[in-house]
Amino acid sequence: MSFEGRGVGNGVRLLAVAAAFIFCILTASGYAGDMEASLVEDFGDVTVMSLDGDDVVQELEDNASDSRRTIANAFYETHGDDYDFLVMFTDFEFDMPRYTIGGEPAQAAGYYSSIKNDTDGLGQAPFDLSDDYGSAGRLQGFITMGHLYNLETDPMEPDFSKLMRTMSHELLHRFAADARFVDATGAESEALLWNYDPGAENRRHWSYLLDTDGSLLYGNDWQDNGDGTFTSLPGRKYYSPLDLYLMGLVDKSEVPPMLLIDNPDINPEKLPQTGVTISGDALTVTIEDIIAAVGERIPSAANAPKEFKVGFILLTKPGEFLEKDYLVLSRIIPQWKMWFSALTDGRGPWGRL
Repeated sequence: MSFEGRGVGNGVRLLAVAAAFIFCILTASGYAGDMEASLVEDFGDVTVMSLDGDDVVQELEDNASDSRRTIANAFYETHGDDYDFLVMFTDFEFDMPRYTIGGEPAQAAGYYSSIKNDTDGLGQAPFDLSDDYGSAGRLQGFITMGHLYNLETDPMEPDFSKLMRTMSHELLHRFAADARFVDATGAESEALLWNYDPGAENRRHWSYLLDTDGSLLYGNDWQDNGDGTFTSLPGRKYYSPLDLYLMGLVDKSEVPPMLLIDNPDINPEKLPQTGVTISGDALTVTIEDIIAAVGERIPSAANAPKEFKVGFILLTKPGEFLEKDYLVLSRIIPQWKMWFSALTDGRGPWGRL
């Protein structure tokens, strides 16, 4: 979940094979619960769908899981099980989830709904809820981005990068952050993560005290000042080496040791900050420490998928669709494709469009 730098440290180059997105047309009609989802029209890579019910906004706010299942099931009534992720925007306002982060109120800019995990070594238990969404086993996640105009949609504007970061952040939730590690005492530790609560959706982010080289999934890019203090540099811009390993894009040998600051007086559940200096003890966490706790990633980078098929949905209310809105979403899609290439070092094939 995203609420709203520097390059990779230690001179490590991101030798990742870029995962490919395949953007495709979605068409759907169907019914589930008290709401009905139906196709309005296909526009290239964007499908406009209408959600009808007694109070669509309230349903999206109060029964978000039911709403997503309604939309996904409607889609799979007319399409094969060919999609890894569905991404949904709306052309109307509704209230995204609100949380308290580090004692401060925050509202999600987007959120990821976990549907399936069949990958070992992430720290996630295996599960498969795809049948609830109408998929026979391929669908892995559903990204809800909220109102199309909540974030800047013009690629020429500087704030457009926030939209790109948010979408990339949400996709990363398929693989992170759940990793634990074995500490120097031999005990399994959750100190890489926000305050760990298995029942909380917002737990799945890197600790404020972890040096993630400015990961999109939080943590910070910490500079060791050599005197027991550490200063945070600009972040929230990259997939870290650990992120890329968990995604199956780099081998474990490409993940350098990570700095974890030990200071029990600092809440690990905080958003990244720039220019903050804190004190603490410098601990080192290696990829082998993580593997000792959660196991080897299976499939490994050599065999993990490098191509994802993503469908985009623009959700509207009956009779309220405006053609200009699909044009806005259609120009976001190729921009995200380029961002994803840069985040993964752009070495892999893009696959079919």
